[in-house]
Amino acid sequence: ALVAQMSVIDTVNITWAFGKAKLQDELLVHALADRVAGAVTDLNAQDIANMVWGVAKTDFMHENLFEAVAEEATSRITEFGAQELAALLWAFAWINIQREPMLQAAAQR
Repeated sequence: ALVAQMSVIDTVNITWAFGKAKLQDELLVHALADRVAGAVTDLNAQDIANMVWGVAKTDFMHENLFEAVAEEATSRITEFGAQELAALLWAFAWINIQREPMLQAAAQR
């Protein structure tokens, strides 16, 4: 219930911090990812990268989040700087998810 009241940006930042600290609370990570999955279009490239990086670092997979991010990142790939692109691609690789359209868009950048 508390996660639903948080701003999307606060949710991204908390998820990133969980990943940085390598904290593993699957229920909380999934609640955070649920909160952001429906709002990916509201995020900038850095926030998108930070979110999937944070989730990946906790070693949990959230299909809806990664699908939403793959679709959004593919259409906005030119907005990603080198660091954001590296974090984005690393997160997908770490979780072992391949989304060809996103990878092709990144390769053509």
